Amino acid sequence: MYMIEFTLLFEASVFSFALSYKHKVTVLSLKQNELLFKELSHRVQNNLQSIISILSLQKNRVKEIEVKEYLQETISRIRAISLMHETLQNSKQVGEVNMQEYLSALIKPYRDLNKEISFSFSCDDNLLLGIEKLTPLALIINELITNSVKHAFSNTEHPSVTLKLYSSDGYEFIYEDSGEGYGEPKESLGSLLIQNLSNSQLKGKYHIDSKEKYIFSLKF
Repeated sequence: MYMIEFTLLFEASVFSFALSYKHKVTVLSLKQNELLFKELSHRVQNNLQSIISILSLQKNRVKEIEVKEYLQETISRIRAISLMHETLQNSKQVGEVNMQEYLSALIKPYRDLNKEISFSFSCDDNLLLGIEKLTPLALIINELITNSVKHAFSNTEHPSVTLKLYSSDGYEFIYEDSGEGYGEPKESLGSLLIQNLSNSQLKGKYHIDSKEKYIFSLKF
């Protein structure tokens, strides 16, 4: 239980820290803000990488399988946010990320580690998201992919994961895997995070269809 509390507390802290940058965008001059924002993003990324290293060392020292899994899931969540800050540093728009570039970079480690799974994504050209939207969306995507890799494909001959992101009267994100589905959605830490991030952080509405295969759709 303490691992769950630690995970939620840490992610809330990271999200709050990310939002603070948005405030700086509004109070600094454009050029000063651009330089400061990228420098801050670089420092945050370095700090997140340090945290990842510490948690990785801790994971290697513990023996309990459940604790190892909690630590690995936390590491994956932090990596999703760290990647966002890395992409921000190369972005031409202050505080915004090109989602084609981000999604490509996000799924690459999963593709490299899971050769048997086909990963693909589609995204509107030049679709940009600010950190206040991308932070919760990145965590949602991480939870979805992690769940698919761990649970979805035990009896699937040609496993696949597909992500779609469109801009139309807001934004619409669709996630699909080719697993067998699992009937009624199960409550877990991951599902609670998805619910909170979708409703509270993104102010969106989501729908899950998991009867034959898993489909998650979110409008925000």
